Amino acid sequence: MRLGKNPYDTAALRLLGEAASELGWVETAVFAYEAIWDLEPTRQANLLALGEALLSAQRAADALKIADTLLAENPVDSAAQALMRKASIAQTLGKGNWEEAGDFRAKLKAQ
Repeated sequence: MRLGKNPYDTAALRLLGEAASELGWVETAVFAYEAIWDLEPTRQANLLALGEALLSAQRAADALKIADTLLAENPVDSAAQALMRKASIAQTLGKGNWEEAGDFRAKLKAQ
């Protein structure tokens, strides 16, 4: 009921994001973390959670943008680097149909 009284309560939004992630409601999690980002745009932990939620929602391009934002602030942030790797892999897999059966050399040539 906290969000009903105060929709700008970042703690309640964080709980919503965590609960939605656990339940597999990926778009709800993305919504919650985006709302937090609007309220606290410089908080690294929130951006990282948003990036992970975007990956879960199969929005790798958006997750890459978040990783870029994080790495612009702190290039040696290992969590942001891991997010960048995961998002890059997800985007590559999505573009190249790598999960389908077939010859990987043919798939490389097709790209």
